[in-house]
Amino acid sequence: MNILLTEADYKDKYPPFGLMKIATFHKLKGDAVEYTRSLKKNVKEYYSKIYIGTRFSFHWKKTKELIEYYQKNYNAELLIGGIHASINPNLYFNEFGIKPHVGSLKGNIEEIIDEIKLDIHLNSILDIIVRYGIDALPPDYSIFDNQDLPFNNVLEENYFLSNC
Repeated sequence: MNILLTEADYKDKYPPFGLMKIATFHKLKGDAVEYTRSLKKNVKEYYSKIYIGTRFSFHWKKTKELIEYYQKNYNAELLIGGIHASINPNLYFNEFGIKPHVGSLKGNIEEIIDEIKLDIHLNSILDIIVRYGIDALPPDYSIFDNQDLPFNNVLEENYFLSNC
């Protein structure tokens, strides 16, 4: 499956941890995962699922334009979540006819349990992952490779400042 993770292109110094954990989940399933803040231009059927992250109300205009673009140009299942969608689910349902995911990502992870057991790092926290679901998976920072994003420097600076 081809999966797209996206959010509106607003200035932000923090990465989207929810989308990063969804990336880990789908990669464990063997799916191809992409992240972008720009409008992708692939064929309508290219993506099976498009996850759209939301942040704050002052980003509403850009978020609305992003959702409208993907609704109009792709046949993929659109999944909306994040802070703003969790606070205002009726707004998203009334505007787009999509019921957003509200709250944390406790979803069913049964389909990736075997992959988790094979990974020595994830296997050590298997009980936690089973209890808390996708929220307990580690974020996948590799989705930002080769992208010029506002938070890339922050990630590097924090790494070097703490001598990790």
